[in-house]
Amino acid sequence: MDKIKLDSAKLLAQRGWHVFPVHSVRDGACTCSKADCTSSGKHPRTKRGFKDASTDLNQIERWWQSWPDANIGLSTGPSGLAVLDVDAKNGGFDSLKALLDQHGELPDTLVCETGGEGKHYYFIRPEGGLPSKNGVIASGIDFKCDGGYVIAPPSNHSSGKEYVWQDFIDPNQKEIAELPQWISDSIKGGGKTRKNSENKTSNIIHEGGRNDFLTSEAGRMRRRGKEEPEIYASLYEINKSKCDPPLADQEVQGIAQSIGRYEPPEPMKVAGSYEMGSGGTFWNKAKKNDDVERKRLANFEARIVSEIVEDDGLESSRRFELEAFLNGKTATFCVSETEFRGLKWVLRELGAKAIISPGFASEDHLRVAIQEFSENSKTRCVYAHIGWRTIGKDWVYLTNGCSIGSEGQKNEIEVQMGDTRLKHYSLPDVPKSNLLKSLIPSLFDFLAIGPKNITVPLLSAIFRAPLGEASPIDFSIFLVGPSGCYKSELTAIAQSFWGSVFNGKCLPGNWSSTANTLEAQAFSIKDGIFTIDDFAPSGTQTDIARLHRDADRIFRSQGNQAGRGRMRADGSIRPEKYPRGLIISSGEDVPKGHSVRARCLILENSKGDIDLEKLSLCQKQAEDGIFSSIMAAFVRWLASQMDELKKEMPKKKIELRKKAREAHCSHARTPDLMASLMLGWLTFLDFIEAEASTDPADRLELEKEGWEYCKQAAMAQGGHQASEDPALRFLELLESAFVNGRAHLVTLKEEGQPMNPTNWGWQSNSLGGSSFFEPRGEKVGWVDEKGDLFFDPDAVFAVVQKLARDQGSQIPVTQQTLWKRLDEKGRIKTKEQGRNTIRKLIQGNNKRVLNILLAPCNQKPDKSDNMSITTNEAAENGLQVSTFLPKNSGLPSKLDNKSGQKNCLN
Repeated sequence: MDKIKLDSAKLLAQRGWHVFPVHSVRDGACTCSKADCTSSGKHPRTKRGFKDASTDLNQIERWWQSWPDANIGLSTGPSGLAVLDVDAKNGGFDSLKALLDQHGELPDTLVCETGGEGKHYYFIRPEGGLPSKNGVIASGIDFKCDGGYVIAPPSNHSSGKEYVWQDFIDPNQKEIAELPQWISDSIKGGGKTRKNSENKTSNIIHEGGRNDFLTSEAGRMRRRGKEEPEIYASLYEINKSKCDPPLADQEVQGIAQSIGRYEPPEPMKVAGSYEMGSGGTFWNKAKKNDDVERKRLANFEARIVSEIVEDDGLESSRRFELEAFLNGKTATFCVSETEFRGLKWVLRELGAKAIISPGFASEDHLRVAIQEFSENSKTRCVYAHIGWRTIGKDWVYLTNGCSIGSEGQKNEIEVQMGDTRLKHYSLPDVPKSNLLKSLIPSLFDFLAIGPKNITVPLLSAIFRAPLGEASPIDFSIFLVGPSGCYKSELTAIAQSFWGSVFNGKCLPGNWSSTANTLEAQAFSIKDGIFTIDDFAPSGTQTDIARLHRDADRIFRSQGNQAGRGRMRADGSIRPEKYPRGLIISSGEDVPKGHSVRARCLILENSKGDIDLEKLSLCQKQAEDGIFSSIMAAFVRWLASQMDELKKEMPKKKIELRKKAREAHCSHARTPDLMASLMLGWLTFLDFIEAEASTDPADRLELEKEGWEYCKQAAMAQGGHQASEDPALRFLELLESAFVNGRAHLVTLKEEGQPMNPTNWGWQSNSLGGSSFFEPRGEKVGWVDEKGDLFFDPDAVFAVVQKLARDQGSQIPVTQQTLWKRLDEKGRIKTKEQGRNTIRKLIQGNNKRVLNILLAPCNQKPDKSDNMSITTNEAAENGLQVSTFLPKNSGLPSKLDNKSGQKNCLN
């Protein structure tokens, strides 16, 4: 089923417009399969035609299930529409210009461009209606209202083009204008004025003028390129019908012979044709009496040199490479399909000396002329993203410099990532086996830059990114730390695996960019690392909130593998675009939001963590292209087994996730994150084992270490997630409200001072030598004699929410959801069935209250709340420092942790 046409038909019906299915055009022929069809792609498929038109969405669905590629018919009268149909081929625009010169311009309204270079002007049906009439207003102009219909976008035309809304305007967002009165009057009055043939003068040519008349007619025909036999045949008929008495045949033949000897004063002009040359672009406009007027459209020439089909992996768009000639100079440039249609590129690319002649439809004719003189243009397919694609039968990893398949470099594939820093995603040719073995030890230099609970997850992420085709990536990595801790330089080295140009001063993404820009860039980086640097909220509260909102949007899109919905100009729904690689970000602060942080692996980098000597070494290796060469070898190694990986990776991830759950992670997403990281780590080990002939025992030891360091990083997530958990955040703010005088509690019976009043928002004061307590802030609840706490739900929520807003954040859930979260964490002491509140008699009034525990009661400590692992636990697991080395590598025998921290593996 043509989903685009179906969706468009439904959108029109939802506006109240009556639609019905119409035959389409397939391979240049109407789907009715009749050889003599004179209405290709325009006549109804249903028995009653436009009388069947409906706004019933179920009926529309059934129609397009029966005829999946049907065009869309729009019944004008029942839809409350009156449409002016201007046919370019029958002189409709010339007729319309003459009418507009007389009556003034048409009002601004919705316009459809037909595939036949015509236009449909949409107006509101006048009260009482008007009949549909063809050719009554003027030649080449039809009128559709009651008893008529038009074809609506995105239907296809017999010319091979589509009907589109002018300027790609969404029809639901364009106001329909009132029908001009002169059009109504023209329809009611019978239309254009016609000459009465009965009153025509006979124009008989009498003696004395016959020879001159026939000579003039012969000259006119010769100027149009007619040869002597054609001239004589025409003169013979004219002589018989108009000359009184007719000249002798010999005289007529003599006139034809005499005029036929002359060369035409100018080349034959075919009405409606175009010319380029002599300093411009021209249109041979048809005039009366079959004459042709050569009208200049522009003072420059332009041709399409190549048509570029840009494939981003989800949609295809077109760009045109043009070559233009003006004042003896040549300019070559590219424009989008939309830009080409509107000719807005003329002044931008050619300057103020480029002139398009004024006049009705001059731009339309110029555009057609350029297309007609571009028959020899070539079509090129260009990929607008990196990552895996199947080309032919082979898997190929695309980058801007070198695309790589199982046999190595693929030079015939063209990838264009634009003029931004994305153009630096460029892998070199695959190194030979001996050279690759000498490069692999540099990976262990990377691991030694800092603490292994940072570098191991980072290296796992680097080798996880190219596996996105086999197992989609639904998490990001965020490296947080103060200024001066070298976090940008660390992420830059990770980024350099996709191009030696990347460094701390040249990263592909930055949080100063708009969310739309980052979203588009992240979509283009398929199966690769996309670094977004410098998350440092500053400025006004609005600026800070915007940055956190943008981060929420990007990280949620990555984590949920879902993008924002968008509509095309024709009203159909665009496919969603979301990050298809792995985002690594860095900053001095962590984005807010419990669910956002659950979608990120947050790695904390402190000052002094980074070994500057190792950092400098790895920066030099990155600049020399060592890491990008390793990545080139890695993707070549993956290419031959990608089909198998797509089958096995999802199963393997499930197994790893099951193992990760045993770690009692603090969030439901954390085991999945750990499993995803381990896919990268284990595949990295498979790769270096295959390329460097490692010892299986060493490989097994490194597997254990990789798991443990990834586990440490994931367990540390608990602190970040807890700080943004709505329920825990609420309790923290509530306690702060008591301390800061924002709220207080009173006794249940007398509503007086409770026990330990300073704990519940009361302040000690003295007057006249006596001390007393007085409450501060809003009353939010009560304390009974047992010390149980009862809160007014509305009052306590309002106080805490205001305190959160004063701190630049808020509780991001509703009251009902918040009470449910508190209950899940064991902080609701008593409740009624089906509710998280209870009824309580307070001061004679039966109030609905929350019975909240500010501290968990009778609850065993959850291992997920423990953010570190002890040395004893490591010893019990039998873990030790790896002795893994590629044979004859010359590497040190231990992966020492240089962080200065007591690590369980050292």
